[in-house]
Amino acid sequence: MPDYSFETLSPLDFENIVRDLIQSELSIRLESFKTGRDLGIDFRYSKSDTSDFIVQAKHYAGTGLSGLLSHLKSKEKPKIDKLQPDRYILATSVPLSGTGPLTFG
Repeated sequence: MPDYSFETLSPLDFENIVRDLIQSELSIRLESFKTGRDLGIDFRYSKSDTSDFIVQAKHYAGTGLSGLLSHLKSKEKPKIDKLQPDRYILATSVPLSGTGPLTFG
């Protein structure tokens, strides 16, 4: 299997790939939000007022796992706590193999 690198992608290109892959895999249409201050949401799926999930695409190829985890703890967790989605999907370009369970709570 080829070993792909996402390092050459811009953050927006990475978000677009994530959106397309999740939409294809789950056979759904995700609502997209413009780049910038997104309040913790890159994409959202909502089939009713009481059931929804959000997707965050984090392209942290330069900072690696430590940079990603630091950002999640300090910036994203408060947003997730406020939004309280039924499901939260994190897509990242950071290699996670062998890291064990990831928690940022």
